[in-house]
This record gives sequence, structure tokens and C-alpha cells, in this order.
Amino acid sequence: MTTKRLIRMVTAGVMLVTMAHAIIINYAPIGVTANDVLRVNISFPQRPGVPPFCEAVVRFLDGNGNVLEGGGTFRGSFKIRLETGQASFTDLMKPADGEPKSPVRVEVSSSPDGCVSSSIELYDISSKRTIAYAPQPHM
Repeated sequence: MTTKRLIRMVTAGVMLVTMAHAIIINYAPIGVTANDVLRVNISFPQRPGVPPFCEAVVRFLDGNGNVLEGGGTFRGSFKIRLETGQASFTDLMKPADGEPKSPVRVEVSSSPDGCVSSSIELYDISSKRTIAYAPQPHM
């Protein structure tokens, strides 16, 4: 992992898009090698006036914005339902053939009105060290 790659990840930023009662968070593309794991962390903190549950959709996209597809149990898009105070995560790891997935973009949408908080983390499988981390921007 080069310092250049780490700086690109951290400074690349995040884009927020508001759509009919949902907020979509688009994280900047990041290179994921065969020795990396890309983790998406999602939490539903307690907030006044928000329903007791929240639904989020996490999508892993390729460089062209297409949902990644894979064999076996891999899904490039999935829905999570969280209750107040719950958190979850999902990992994107190397495919079975060992070829790196690069670049990968993460998109998180939630309803009602951006109820979840999210972040992405890239870490090395061997050392278990975090290589890069991108928090969700303040809304």
C-alpha cells in the first residue's frame, strides 16, 4: 500500500445526493487488491423524531457504476434493516479467482431521510491493519 493511494482515498471525499425521502452517500472509488478487504460500517444512532427502525441499501459498484456481480453467495447489493442503536458491517473481499477488484465505489442509501451513519475502511488481510478510512460527511 502506497502513501499516494492512502492520500487519494482520504482526500477523494464523499458525495451526498438527496432523493424523495432517502439520502444516497457515494464514496469515492478506491482500489481493492487481492490482499485487501473493503468494509462498510453502518449504524443507526438514536435520534429524536426518527422511527425506531431504518432501512439501508449498500451497493458495491465498479468503475462504470454497475453493481458488482460474483459467484456463490456474493451479492453486490443488499438491504439491511436496523433498529435504533444497532450497527452492522459488510466486507468486500477478493474474488475466488484471486483477481483484484479495482476500482470499487460504495453507495449507501437509507430511508427515512438518511437515518443511518456509515463509513468505509480498507484494511490489509495479512496484518489486519487499517490502510484507509473514510467517514460519512456531516449532513
